[in-house]
Amino acid sequence: RIDSGDPSRRFDGYTDAKASAAKVVGDVRRKGDEYFRSGDLVVADREGFFYFVDRVGATFRWKGENVATTQVQAALLAGASADVAEAVVYGCRVPGKFSDLGRCGMAAIVLRPDASPDWRTRLYASLAASGLPAYAR
Repeated sequence: RIDSGDPSRRFDGYTDAKASAAKVVGDVRRKGDEYFRSGDLVVADREGFFYFVDRVGATFRWKGENVATTQVQAALLAGASADVAEAVVYGCRVPGKFSDLGRCGMAAIVLRPDASPDWRTRLYASLAASGLPAYAR
């Protein structure tokens, strides 16, 4: 719950008032209350400390960075449209020693019937040239 009088429950917002308004929902438990939707899933321990668990929605975290699945999907489709008919990007847990890094980006791809035999090489090259940050490629 947002409470401007409590520093731990205050929401100062973003520099863009429209973006700030989009993150606040009202009348959740009682008429007139307001809550901030961060997109983060957190848990609280018995002492009241909060811990990050995961992102909710069309993003995932990898190596401490938020990755937008729609941004990666758009870059993938734009750069490899001659070979890829459809694609969905999502975050996947990595077992073992990398489990604390978050979720690794995965893509489910449907190739066009006339896809080039070297579609993988073309896909990787297009992602490298896409302008996406290295952690999102």
